[in-house]
Amino acid sequence: MRGVNRFFIIIIGTLVIAACSSPIGSIGRSGAYQDGLWVVPTRTQYEVTDRFQRENDLHVFLSDGGSVLPISVEDVDISVIENLDNGTQLEIDEDGTYTFQERGRKIIVVDYNGMNPAQYSVMVNDPNSINEGGDTEGTGVFIDWANGVDTTTP
Repeated sequence: MRGVNRFFIIIIGTLVIAACSSPIGSIGRSGAYQDGLWVVPTRTQYEVTDRFQRENDLHVFLSDGGSVLPISVEDVDISVIENLDNGTQLEIDEDGTYTFQERGRKIIVVDYNGMNPAQYSVMVNDPNSINEGGDTEGTGVFIDWANGVDTTTP
């Protein structure tokens, strides 16, 4: 009987130690997973003279050890790349806004605490040719290619 009791005590002790120790390795987590900065845009379409607004146009999150933590947009640095050819980053205004001046694809860059910056692109349209110098491209002329019907208004 003493041998049986000793066996059960050893088994129960081993289970308690295993339950209280931290796991070795990970299940369901690939090696490609990395902590980092995430940006979720709430707006990706603008028109010329529209304003990017820090408080309304994006949400920022930090992934840390599998947890996702919200970061205040007041705590991040945001810049805009207007000209993709030269890559110059323009800081947003002191009031947390930036006015788009030209149409085309723009990149929003978000920096936080020395981490790799997060980026996403937005499209700026110019439907009224505000800043085109008389160019009519992008003025709302549409062609329905499926039916071959020109929907341009004379």
